[in-house]
Amino acid sequence: MNQVSVLPAERVLLLHKSGAGTRLAVVEDGRLAEYIIARDSDRRLASSIYLGQVINRAPSLGAVFVDIGLDHGALLPLNDQPPPGVDQRARRVQRRELSPGDRVLVQVIREPDPGKGARVSRSVVLPGRFIALTPSFDTVGVSRKIVDEETRARLRLLGETRKSGGAGWILRTAAEGETDEAIIRDAEETMSLWRDIQDRAKTAAPPARLFANDDITIRVARDLTDSRLKECVVDDEGLYNSLRAAFDRFAPERIGAVKLDADHPPLFNRYNISIDLDKLLARRVELDGGAFLLFEPCETLTAVDVNSGRDARLRSERDSVLSINRIAAREITRQLRLRDVGGVILIDFIDMRFDEDRETLREYFIECSRADRGRVRVEGFTRRGLLELTRKKSDAPLRTLLTKECPHCHGDGRVPIGDDGE
Repeated sequence: MNQVSVLPAERVLLLHKSGAGTRLAVVEDGRLAEYIIARDSDRRLASSIYLGQVINRAPSLGAVFVDIGLDHGALLPLNDQPPPGVDQRARRVQRRELSPGDRVLVQVIREPDPGKGARVSRSVVLPGRFIALTPSFDTVGVSRKIVDEETRARLRLLGETRKSGGAGWILRTAAEGETDEAIIRDAEETMSLWRDIQDRAKTAAPPARLFANDDITIRVARDLTDSRLKECVVDDEGLYNSLRAAFDRFAPERIGAVKLDADHPPLFNRYNISIDLDKLLARRVELDGGAFLLFEPCETLTAVDVNSGRDARLRSERDSVLSINRIAAREITRQLRLRDVGGVILIDFIDMRFDEDRETLREYFIECSRADRGRVRVEGFTRRGLLELTRKKSDAPLRTLLTKECPHCHGDGRVPIGDDGE
């Protein structure tokens, strides 16, 4: 079966300013693809860099706890793994042993959970628009989502010949199709930011936040702006001015796409975003033709079940099953982005009897996942026929931002039966 690219051809960004913060809707090819809530009262900690102080050691965990100014100490594994995009055999910067009272520069790699501290790393990855700087690893990596071998080779050669200061590069997906000059300029700006962080770390008193990654306008201009961007519409003048400043820094060639539209009706309503949100957290997701998906979020994993329902497209049983599964795969990858599902994900597709059909579906799922900014790793089909994958979420799962635990059932979601059977 011929593989056709399923990457979106057109992207529209909608930013709505409300009293509590900012909401961002990413619309790709007319459908809601991502929904991000940035509340003024909340701090997004992921990727932020802190100067912390070691509180105590945890030998059984092979880690230490670090005070970075939060309610709970952050967990710092002493044997840091190279960040994604860096060769696992890459040379590491020599690490000194850590003892209580030591100052240490760390980056948040996992948001804190209720009652549990953040997870941090000494392997800093500083994001630019086209490259990510890796000061701890003097190597060059290229995003897996860039699949053209000639492009990968060109970008790798550029990184090998132009990186400096002992820091490595990871060429981001946005670097594909960009000029060498634009990539080098971005690398120089990112390196300058790293030097500034290092300078401030020398004089700061821990705990101190040295780099924040919670400005929604910077994230839009840096991470969501490429050749597919048609327009970026904002309904608040202050937010519009901040966004233009971010575009002027990270994507000056796209600044014309930023538009102010404060007219009524509300921005999201005109694009039917509220309708999509009503269905966003539903357990059941309908597919074209009568098939449907069932999402079951659990504590440590998410299960997705694909049901054929009343789908009656029968060229042959084999063709029909693969067709329904491909439709399901594309919608599942969209839903994982929308809901920002992280961790282990198990998908029970409609049973396929042929190994080549399972391989075709696995490759198609990987192709659909290329549009996801979260890191998706497809492990393959288990012995029981479940597709197993992992996804690193970008923010807190959307259901935790839009809903709260029921005070009556405390999350069980079931109604007790009385003595009378009712």
